[in-house]
Amino acid sequence: MSDRTKLFCGFAVFLLAYLALRVFWLTGDPGIPSVWEYGYNATDEGYYLGGGKEKFLWGCFVDLPRTEVFTYGFSPLTHWLSYLAHLAFGLSTWTWRIPFVLIYALAWAAVYFHVARRAGAGNALGLCLATSCMPMLIAYERTASNDVLIGSLLVLAYVIGAGAAKWRLFAAAVVAGAIVLVKPSVWALLPIALAGVLETPKFRKPWQDVAAFLAAAVASVFCWKALGAYAALPDAQKAGVTVWEIVRRTTTHYPLPPLFDFASHFKGLSAFPRDPSYALMGVATAFVFALPAVMAMRGLYLRRWNARTLLFFAVPAYVAAVNVMNTQYTHYFIPALMTLPFLLAATMEELSADSTDGAFRWKRLACVAGGVALVCALIVACLLNAQTPAKEAQQFYSRVYNFPAKNVWGLTGGAMAGFVALVVAFAAALRGLKAARVQAVFWALAAFAAASSVFAAWPAVQLAPYMRGYVDLSFAPMCLCLVVSAVLAVVAFGCAEAVPWRKALAPFFVACMALCCVVAPSWRRSACELVKPPAHRHAEVAKELKALLPPDAVVIGERSNQMLMSLPIRTATTFAANSDPIPVIKSVLAAEPQAKLYALADTQHAYNLQHYREHAREYALQLVKTFKMPSFATGADSDVHLCRIVPLPPAPAK
Repeated sequence: MSDRTKLFCGFAVFLLAYLALRVFWLTGDPGIPSVWEYGYNATDEGYYLGGGKEKFLWGCFVDLPRTEVFTYGFSPLTHWLSYLAHLAFGLSTWTWRIPFVLIYALAWAAVYFHVARRAGAGNALGLCLATSCMPMLIAYERTASNDVLIGSLLVLAYVIGAGAAKWRLFAAAVVAGAIVLVKPSVWALLPIALAGVLETPKFRKPWQDVAAFLAAAVASVFCWKALGAYAALPDAQKAGVTVWEIVRRTTTHYPLPPLFDFASHFKGLSAFPRDPSYALMGVATAFVFALPAVMAMRGLYLRRWNARTLLFFAVPAYVAAVNVMNTQYTHYFIPALMTLPFLLAATMEELSADSTDGAFRWKRLACVAGGVALVCALIVACLLNAQTPAKEAQQFYSRVYNFPAKNVWGLTGGAMAGFVALVVAFAAALRGLKAARVQAVFWALAAFAAASSVFAAWPAVQLAPYMRGYVDLSFAPMCLCLVVSAVLAVVAFGCAEAVPWRKALAPFFVACMALCCVVAPSWRRSACELVKPPAHRHAEVAKELKALLPPDAVVIGERSNQMLMSLPIRTATTFAANSDPIPVIKSVLAAEPQAKLYALADTQHAYNLQHYREHAREYALQLVKTFKMPSFATGADSDVHLCRIVPLPPAPAK
């Protein structure tokens, strides 16, 4: 079979597997219980797509009195894609996902062919399949996810920039700059796209490639922002404000962390990756952070300054930047996870430069295997025998909305120090004391990076007796990451030249990802849930809402735009008012005194009901019907009440 035949046969297999796990579930509700993050599957598609419905039905992306849509200012691209879908297919509960899935598939096709050219069709098939079959990626790629869209734009920019023609540099800059139309994370992702540009020189000097790309990317960012503002110009004219006021009032993403708040930065880094990210990322944690960190340290030691070195630095830098966000969801890591085939292909090329690519040196590999086994045995023994009181461990434990009370390295430092010492000792035994004196600092830094991505789960494991289920969710992924990180840290420095990496690394990665599906409970449950027929609760509820709501109603609530995406009924989310519906009610009534107001009041998202109770003398709620919808927190059934909002006359003065 010719190489060309292998290339396209491999792509056909990958594409069929990719689409088979996504296309048949596009019509259903988003999310599965094992991959459920607070709020996303209950609200976020509506948050980021509602502007398309607004434009399709009423001619404007933004209606300021109704606070719709509050995300346009920082994420216009998602609303544009939604608008295109509505133009093509009309209103529905799912067709707006089609443009997103087409972009995702195009991005993965680009990744496959790029990796195949550098590492062979077999490796490309294995790396792309193993990465794209992560339960979290499958779940999010069935929806209109802004983080998957960012990752798709990133890998497309990387592949476009890797060509030799000068125009590709500028095209890559334009595509990478378009990330600003989704989230401000464009600035942290540009170095990854730049690594693709530097794979193949365009100008005589590397600094010319860097300068040209950065200049073009920065210029494209501002041009894209200007285009987003221009698209909202009719909305501004209708509201009687400047277009930049529209952008300002519809930019409501979570605030970026203060640059010089070093105490919080260290808390975030020490708790990497925070709950629930560890369970959902599984062994990919080691490959998306420990692997590039180890290879970056190795490149520093060998003084290899090339595109691969930049990639090895840029990916963990982005991951670290995400981790110091005070509000952190696992899907924030998706752009980095989508670069895994690039990282592994670059690792193969980097290590193959030193490899004999011949027979294994069994004696050395046996020594390494024994060392890794000893490292794992010692650390696991420490974990199993840890007796830290629950009250103390709780101070180091971190959830999605907060940093831990204390720096987690204060609890995990001893285990991490032991891990680093053992890695350095075994690497020194392999390389010899003379080499160890020079390399020890690099080995230690690489081992520390690997250890930090492993032991962040230790507080959750220690709290398992007090927090039901967390020993199952965290312990198995932690042990698997420990083994992988130890292998990476010791082998990359200890015997890189002994292994035919082009043959070994991809099977090792695929085996680790498959093993995670077996031993990690969240991945194991996800594998079963991901192949079940989807629920269609949003479509069923939409039929009932259509009969219950008058055409000129305005429905207020966190879930309103998600539940009513398929209906030509106006909505008003309360997110922009921190879930307080009262300012939104007053804003709508000020613009339209006779508006027919309805509320979607969520018992699980209980503080919206609290606001109604506090203003019971101003507004009464008349129950129309109660629906069962997936909750914000777990996906379990939660009561959502459709109520008529009745403004009450002011009480007579005493």
